[in-house]
Amino acid sequence: MFYSFAELYCIQIPVRNDEYQNGIRLCRISFGKVCEHVCHYSEFRKLFYVYCLGISNHGTKELDQPTHPPPGEEICITGISGVYPSSEDVHQFRDNLYNKVDMVSDKIQRWDYDHPEIPKRGGRIPNIQKFDAGFFGVHYRQADCMDPSVRIFLEKSVEAIFDAGLHPSDLEGTRTGVFVGSCFSEAERHVFYDNLEPQHFGLTGVLRSMIANRVSYFLKLKGPSYISDTACSSAFFALENAYGALRRGLCDMALVGGTSVTLHPLLTLQFSRLGVLGLDGCCKSFDASGNGYVRSEAISCMLLQKSKDSKRIYGKIIHTKTNCDGFKPQSITYPLGDAQKVLLDEFYEECGVDPRDLSYLEAHVTGTKVGDPEEMNAMDKIFCTGRKTPLLVGGVKSNMGHPEPSSGMCALTKCIIGMEEGYIPPNIHYSTPREGIEALEHGRVRVVVNKTPFEDDRGLIGINNFGFGGSNGHVLLHWNPKKKINGGEPSDDLPRLVCLSGRVPEAITSLTEDVNSRKLDAEHIALLHEIFRKDISEHRFRGYTIASKSGMIASSCKPSIYKKVPFLLALGTFGSSWQKVAKQLMNLPVFASTMKKIHDILKKRQINITEIIQNSKVIPIDPVLTNVLGNIATQIGIIEVFKDLNVRPWKVIGYSLAELVCAYYDGSLSLEQVILSAYEVGNHIKDINKPSLVYVVHKSEEEILKLLPKEIEVIWQNTDGVVTISGEPDVMKKFVMELGDKKIKAKEICRNEVTLHSVNNKKLESELVKKLQQIISIPKERNGLWLSTTSDGTSSPEYFAKVLYTKMQAKHLGRYIQKNYVITELGSGSFANILKVSLDESVSVTNFSLESGESGFIDLLKIIGNLYENGLNPLVQRLYPKVQFPVSRGTPMIAPKIKWDHSKDWFVMRYVDSDAMKCGERTIGVSLKEEEWEYVSGHVVDGRNLFPGMGYIYIVWDTLAIVKHSLQKDMKVIFENCKFNRATNVGKEVTNFNVSIQGASGGFEISEGGTVIVTGNIFLAKDDEVNMIELPKPCEDHQCGNLPLTGKDVYKELRLRGYNYQGAFRAIESVNYQVTRAYIRWDGNWVAFMDNMLQLLILQMDTRLLYVPTSISQMIIDAKKHLEYVESFGDNPLLPVFLFKNAGIIRCGGIEIRGLKASAIVRRKPLGLPVLEKYEFVANEGILTLSQCLRVNMQLALENMYTIKLRVVELVDDATENKSEILAPTLIEIFGDQPLVQATV
Repeated sequence: MFYSFAELYCIQIPVRNDEYQNGIRLCRISFGKVCEHVCHYSEFRKLFYVYCLGISNHGTKELDQPTHPPPGEEICITGISGVYPSSEDVHQFRDNLYNKVDMVSDKIQRWDYDHPEIPKRGGRIPNIQKFDAGFFGVHYRQADCMDPSVRIFLEKSVEAIFDAGLHPSDLEGTRTGVFVGSCFSEAERHVFYDNLEPQHFGLTGVLRSMIANRVSYFLKLKGPSYISDTACSSAFFALENAYGALRRGLCDMALVGGTSVTLHPLLTLQFSRLGVLGLDGCCKSFDASGNGYVRSEAISCMLLQKSKDSKRIYGKIIHTKTNCDGFKPQSITYPLGDAQKVLLDEFYEECGVDPRDLSYLEAHVTGTKVGDPEEMNAMDKIFCTGRKTPLLVGGVKSNMGHPEPSSGMCALTKCIIGMEEGYIPPNIHYSTPREGIEALEHGRVRVVVNKTPFEDDRGLIGINNFGFGGSNGHVLLHWNPKKKINGGEPSDDLPRLVCLSGRVPEAITSLTEDVNSRKLDAEHIALLHEIFRKDISEHRFRGYTIASKSGMIASSCKPSIYKKVPFLLALGTFGSSWQKVAKQLMNLPVFASTMKKIHDILKKRQINITEIIQNSKVIPIDPVLTNVLGNIATQIGIIEVFKDLNVRPWKVIGYSLAELVCAYYDGSLSLEQVILSAYEVGNHIKDINKPSLVYVVHKSEEEILKLLPKEIEVIWQNTDGVVTISGEPDVMKKFVMELGDKKIKAKEICRNEVTLHSVNNKKLESELVKKLQQIISIPKERNGLWLSTTSDGTSSPEYFAKVLYTKMQAKHLGRYIQKNYVITELGSGSFANILKVSLDESVSVTNFSLESGESGFIDLLKIIGNLYENGLNPLVQRLYPKVQFPVSRGTPMIAPKIKWDHSKDWFVMRYVDSDAMKCGERTIGVSLKEEEWEYVSGHVVDGRNLFPGMGYIYIVWDTLAIVKHSLQKDMKVIFENCKFNRATNVGKEVTNFNVSIQGASGGFEISEGGTVIVTGNIFLAKDDEVNMIELPKPCEDHQCGNLPLTGKDVYKELRLRGYNYQGAFRAIESVNYQVTRAYIRWDGNWVAFMDNMLQLLILQMDTRLLYVPTSISQMIIDAKKHLEYVESFGDNPLLPVFLFKNAGIIRCGGIEIRGLKASAIVRRKPLGLPVLEKYEFVANEGILTLSQCLRVNMQLALENMYTIKLRVVELVDDATENKSEILAPTLIEIFGDQPLVQATV
């Protein structure tokens, strides 16, 4: 299929120049004049997408996943929670950022280990040992074996869900994915190796996959759940995967997070030796003094949803993309700016956003010498080319350190804080621009160092992130354009009821105080309504608060009722206060709608109930009738409100005429039947308009009847020992006084303007029944929801007429209303007081407290709040005008106010120096296969690969450095009385040397195979103890007229003596003829260099015998002085070494060896060399020379000893004459003539 540009024009593609849509510049190109160029369909697609949609068409990826999704499909961050260094939640993190608090400190230490290469400062999250295991149903042994990251991320994921205005069960069974960036589980070593868990909890506690899987398991999610590990960009790679899964429809929602907890010092030591850490513990991003970063901790979680499903939007993710450097000649850890530029070029081409339109850039900048310039120079080329104003930039790591895998989440959190507050949080530790960042030097970017408002309304924030392995990521965020109006204060004056639940009372208090700490924010409260609309079974406390524009009205909290108890609705009477209650409830749409229906019914009877409610100055023609109708209408209205709130009473019970309302709730009477019946009843009882007092008396009915005057009647039999009586006020008061004299307890309940439940009303029965029969033509059976106080049966005219004169029976209520039941009265409380007497004390009874002066609406809210506390879940949001979701930008966060049951501390791995190391005990394995010891293969003596003598000195020095928590390069040590008892062969198999240093004396031993091979003393020296004697330096050979020996000459001579040195042990470049001055090449290897110094002593001996060192009286190593000495010689230094033969000193820089002694050993005879023997007559002379005598005696000894290995010791002491000849050289010559015999003399 082919199209021409004319056809392109004919399909009426919108032709526009650059314009903004929701703050995003869409670059569209006008076709202008139509040209007749024919193109293939594939080219047409490219033209269409490039020129008309603003995206490139590389293959089909962008066509399948356009970065401008249809309305409602945008991916948004809707919930956020986290814990950060020195910050328990996002609010504390926000305050620390704006107040320029350095969140890195040395107050919290994760290990008992002091090492000079490990910075003492770090960013530590607080309360790492806390976890609410009960909420998540985690076994206590499992909780103790969990990595803190797993425990804390569980809590933060639930908090993020709350923050989005969701109930956790809203996610149950959905395709919600969990994507977490994490690199290390630093608790693995303890669980797997140091403290073997006897149960099966170890694997499920510290495997990094469990960080995500535990969340999916607890929330019953069906989406993907995994960890991403790309070093410092792990969280951004997790975010990109989540974003892609949502865009492709693989997920309904996504929880994205990052975790970083530093528990093991040796991991930090490795980072330090990699050269990325600053020992001062500061992250000086952008600054000239930046010398590396400081490791930090953070655990953060965000909820991603599509905008159509969102109740809150912190920011829309316009696009996210990642790439990898691949191979680079510098090294795998080198941050390659060119690769980051490629990523950004593709990124902004795909999303169609002009990079010049960025409002702010959150860079990765860690403060390293290479990373900051590489990144910022790439950013400069993308964002600053053609930009007219400086780009505002920052980096959160300057404030909190570098949390590595979760750094992307922390950067996102900072940006969200900035968008919500309207101010960019400032950087710290910045004063002088780093050299090499041209954009800083020329002012094209400006580092935010103070709390700064955004300079435009586009609300576009770019966030950059990369890992030290070459994994780069970038995210473009757009703020919520919906601005908050008047702080979210509603236009109505209705107080807001907020029902809350939590694990501990503080959870209720925290949310309550937060709601009442600011202007009444209807959007914030609407989110809370959505969260707590359903039961959270693990919450152990429930409560509520009533907030208004003038402040908090009420607040309550009580323990949750685990077993839901029935709720009984008691219908009493409001008396003359009904009008006040009804007027205040007319603000409720459901109540007003019910009143409208009742108004329409009564209009036929010439009664305007609406006007009576709204205008208190209207004087009713018939007050009794009006009160009857008003009370019943108000109760019906409240019942309709309860129905709308999904509050369903277990049963209803009515007092007197309120039984008509019971019939309405029961369904046995319609609304019209109830209202017209109430009208007829009201018309009839107006003729008996006689007031009465009602008292509860603690006497049985039988006993009280003997005392009652005829003007007083029993109207309610509460229990066998309590009755309720009613009568004319004067008579009642007099009778009650008589009861008091008889010590009979009586309590006033109420005053009725019309006396009901009196036999005197029976005369009205027949006429009233006739009227009611016209309304209730067919009586209906009650369905059990209605507890009658008179008799069972049907809703009939006879029943309602009988109510006027029949005594009420309450004794049977005890069968229905048991312990801990909840009773709510729609009335002034008189009915509730009567019921209390009849029921168990544990039954909760509430009512409208009209006498307190509070409005009826507030009374209703308190009743609903009380019902919530008792286990019901009213849909409170239906009481108020509907809030349009998503809420506005700046709506308060909820997650920081969520509290957990943190009463128990759980185990956290803490690294402690082993007792052996504290005592200076250490085992060192040496194998020539290991790179560290490979150089030792060049130390060959007499054909054997011996461990060098200076190697023993070095490992003792290294052990002392570890014990003293010092760097070798900073130490000054003195060795004394070092004895080398035995040489040790080394090879590819591991040879273990056990080093032991005594703390008090400094004595050390090195053993191998159970034998002590080296002993001596070592101690740290003070400055005044390092005393190198000043001696005249020997002259150079050219100054003395002699030719020096070259390195080739030296090692030829040593080879003749049996030393077959190779590699690092052939570092002597030249020696003067007296062997008093030499030049040795320094390559950073202390062992090889010091061993080369020992070679000079051997060279100084005028003999071809094979010598090995046996002792050193003293050796001084001033490492700092020596390294400074090395630096003074520049690159590839040749260091002069001086030998003072008479003083027994060898010296070079900061190294001095005194009293070195060596002993000759017999060279090993190669088995392949023949020994020429001959028969020779030896005369038996009486006098032999010393040599002949020794030879004869040695041969006799060998003939009688079945051995070929001999050890001969020559004792020379004070008793030996001075002129005596030393025999050892002669013995060596004699044994050398014997085949296979190996003698050590």
